[in-house]
Amino acid sequence: MLASSVVDAKTRLQNGRKVWKKERIMKMILRRSVLMQTAALKKCMEAHSYYYAPLLQAEKGIEEEKERSKKEYRNDVVLGQKEKEVS
Repeated sequence: MLASSVVDAKTRLQNGRKVWKKERIMKMILRRSVLMQTAALKKCMEAHSYYYAPLLQAEKGIEEEKERSKKEYRNDVVLGQKEKEVS
């Protein structure tokens, strides 16, 4: 009885690993597919910038805001560490 439950547990574990690997592979494929589609859309938008100019400008503004936020965060972290060292 115990031996059969151990075999069943091993079988379930092996099946679980197979399913997990398949799910992981599918996620990787989907992620790459989305990235390729996004790159193709971006290329098309840039090729027809006369039409997509407002979207491209908004995207550029968002990217600049992200960079500004990152710099502010880094500065806050550095200042926070310096304040701890001073106190």
